[in-house]
Amino acid sequence: MQHIVVCAATSGIMQALLRVWATEPQAKHVCLVGRNIVRLQQMQADLQIRSPASIYEVHVCDLNDVPQFVRFLDERSHIDLICLAQGVLSNQQDCEQDLDAAHAAFESNAVAPALCALKSADYFFRQGYGHLVLFGSVAGDRGRQSNYVYGASKALLDRLSEGLQHRFANSRIHVTLIKPGPTDTAMTAHLKTAGVRLAPVEQVAADINDAIRQKAWVLYTPRRWRWIMLILRHFPRIVFHRLKI
Repeated sequence: MQHIVVCAATSGIMQALLRVWATEPQAKHVCLVGRNIVRLQQMQADLQIRSPASIYEVHVCDLNDVPQFVRFLDERSHIDLICLAQGVLSNQQDCEQDLDAAHAAFESNAVAPALCALKSADYFFRQGYGHLVLFGSVAGDRGRQSNYVYGASKALLDRLSEGLQHRFANSRIHVTLIKPGPTDTAMTAHLKTAGVRLAPVEQVAADINDAIRQKAWVLYTPRRWRWIMLILRHFPRIVFHRLKI
């Protein structure tokens, strides 16, 4: 039985991914980690109905409290897969005007997930195998005026995942970086109201499931974002600065 730890399990994308896993025939032992015990227990009950052969447990943990996450991992004897989906979509204007808001954004989107990733990597190193899945964003590919604080946070996870992949090359430890574009979840409800085109969360979850199965290095989802960001990254600066994005 595969043992999985899902951090920030109540996020929209992770809920959709967990429902995908619940349709698969092989049984799993899944630990749902998050801050809200009520929502975690609701998810646990729903998933147990969808996949009676699997085992679902809940663990309350604020991933911004890194020592708490460290203690949680140290208490577990066997994990095959850790998904770190920690993050919030910070408001750019708030971060520009309030350093406390910027600090909180960097803490939630960069510092805490990076430290949790390093702890997870050490856990797998000592175990000798494992698969770590980090969640970045297409926003991390190039700094844009609309979301550069959020983008800078996710760019840190880009470099961290590259370093971990290099460290564990030719080993039984795998690191996958997921880079979603704007996705239709509760976190992006304000973007939907503003008319932004959002990807169906079910499509994103299916893409992530495929990437985990294939032990991919990096996944852009939906796939078109790989080409969109390739173009944006290579725009000359003088041209890029004329764009209002």
